Amino acid sequence: MPFSLFLKVIHLPLIKILLRKELINIVMIYSWRESEMPTKAIKFLLLLVSIILVFLIPYAILKTEYDLILYGGKIVDGTGKGFFKADIGIRNGKIAKISRWKLRFARSSKKVRIDGLIASPGFIDVHTHIEPYLLTKGPFIGENFLRQGITTLITGNCGTSLINVKELSRWISKKGSLLNIATLIGYNSLWENEVHGSYRKLLPQEIRNITKVLCKSLEDGALGLSIGPYRAGNVVALEDIEPLLKIVAERGGVFAIHLRDEGVNQIEALKEALSIADKTGVTLVVSHFKLSGPINWGKAEGRLNLIESFRKKGVKVFMSQYPYTASSTSLDFLMPLWAKKQPTKIYSLLRDSRSREKIKMDMIRNLENNGWKDLSFAYIAWCRTSELNGMNIKNISSIREFLCKPTGLQTSKISNQVEVVLDLIERGGAQMIYHDINENDMLLIAKYPYVVFCSDSGVRTPGVGQPHPRGYGAFPRIFSYYVKEKKILSLEEAVKRMTYLPSLIYQIKNRGLIREGYWADITIFDYDEIQDLATFSQPFLPPKGIKYVIVNGEVVLNQNNIEMKFSGKFIRRAF
Repeated sequence: MPFSLFLKVIHLPLIKILLRKELINIVMIYSWRESEMPTKAIKFLLLLVSIILVFLIPYAILKTEYDLILYGGKIVDGTGKGFFKADIGIRNGKIAKISRWKLRFARSSKKVRIDGLIASPGFIDVHTHIEPYLLTKGPFIGENFLRQGITTLITGNCGTSLINVKELSRWISKKGSLLNIATLIGYNSLWENEVHGSYRKLLPQEIRNITKVLCKSLEDGALGLSIGPYRAGNVVALEDIEPLLKIVAERGGVFAIHLRDEGVNQIEALKEALSIADKTGVTLVVSHFKLSGPINWGKAEGRLNLIESFRKKGVKVFMSQYPYTASSTSLDFLMPLWAKKQPTKIYSLLRDSRSREKIKMDMIRNLENNGWKDLSFAYIAWCRTSELNGMNIKNISSIREFLCKPTGLQTSKISNQVEVVLDLIERGGAQMIYHDINENDMLLIAKYPYVVFCSDSGVRTPGVGQPHPRGYGAFPRIFSYYVKEKKILSLEEAVKRMTYLPSLIYQIKNRGLIREGYWADITIFDYDEIQDLATFSQPFLPPKGIKYVIVNGEVVLNQNNIEMKFSGKFIRRAF
């Protein structure tokens, strides 16, 4: 006979027998001496109440129903405190009960044993680029994120976003998503939406229009504003958007910035961002914080000291980071600033021999100023000529052959390598991988307590290009590399930086912790097994060790199987 049925059969008869027996004792109370009566009566009543509770509590538990119960896991709750063993009961998408024993005999539609596994809050990826996969005909899948244990994506970074936040919210409700999605509003996109490709000083009415759209976006749930050194982001000074940042600050939003220079002029770009945050009171997130190029290597401690000095003044400063010594962005990022400020004229500039030579010489000067002797650090992740994907820029002959350009240029000369870069830009550009980060700097930054983690990735389609492995490996790599191999973070601290801390920074309510009443976004993994497998040569390999991913109470990753349960929600700012 099942134990639950046994309890139901014996509980009520036993209680009746006990009560019948104790009635005799109640009568006997009246025969006690008057001096003994209060003490004995109290003792008897306490005993009676205890007996009733012992038998009634399990019976009450049996009557409680859950949608899902997770048994036997080690809970790392997101606070940074040590793990504890308990069961988790989920009902109506939320965590209804956390208990060491009360759920053992409870009824549930589904029960999963997770003995020996870690149950943590679902990971929050604070820096993604998924715009091309939103507002489409079908639902949002994002398998490469899900397999990392990510349950919430924050998009709209580096200045690029959708503009109509309400439309995004409705689309998610109608079409569905496997993951939760939140968005920032990109300043670059606000600019483009208003002036449509004109890169000049904005007129007063244009500024008012942009301000109005920003306010509406924040009202509809956007988490804040972002900016990046692309197109309009190369034209505007941060002091020009000070009024916008004050609006964001008043509404409790964040300002996420891709610094205008992460290389030789990084210190000036960082000071500019810190100063505007100090002036406006906005919460600052320095996106994918790094020190790029040999000229900066070894300077992370000084940069962190600068940031800490602003924090001590009361400035709210945070950073995001991915755990790799390589970055990834577009090829034209190597071009001089004066050329990038004219994005609509790039092709005409390259066709003019004098302008092309000036661009080339300035690019060589910039590379040398950043400490580079050549472009051996640069690899093609994706370009229109797919045969070039994965190639190093130094492979001049092969690249020019595919581009139908004369070969025979000397490979070792940096001027010839830059010429190949210009050839590629003329043919539509390329997405690149730059091995430009020092490992010791990366580890120092990761240890700083106000750093959260990200993938800086879009949706990955296996077989398309040779992209950065962070698209499949960033979050598992935090555990395998930072926690287990380098031992610079504890398990609990790493989980906090992926869950609770992001929820605080971005004002995401009732997520980021395993706590009763919170939404049931839960990632379950094997600590001993968890490991990123994606590499620069095989970037589409999913990690191992992620066993289950639960989004708003639904199991969407079951072992290695994606369950098409579109339980993801649009996440609004809580402020």
